[in-house]
Amino acid sequence: MQMTTPEFHRCIAQMQQGDRDGLKRVYEEYSQLVYAAVRPLLPTPEDAEDVTVDFFIRLWEKADGWRPGTGHRRYITTAACRLAIDRRRKCG
Repeated sequence: MQMTTPEFHRCIAQMQQGDRDGLKRVYEEYSQLVYAAVRPLLPTPEDAEDVTVDFFIRLWEKADGWRPGTGHRRYITTAACRLAIDRRRKCG
């Protein structure tokens, strides 16, 4: 079953309070989605794994800046793909 938007917002609220359980839940729910979104953009599976991990680290670090908007799945995939594109530019 897919995480609902209210559930995602609760997880973000947990992260904002320093509770890593929120991050763990989001990671468990969306790590495969993030990997699948970034893999075609990167030269190796290892690069995609690195970007996937980087995305969740950044989500944790920037949880205080989260503002509900157009949907959390779109936010997740868009932000992850931007990270992948940045990595590809840096690595050539």
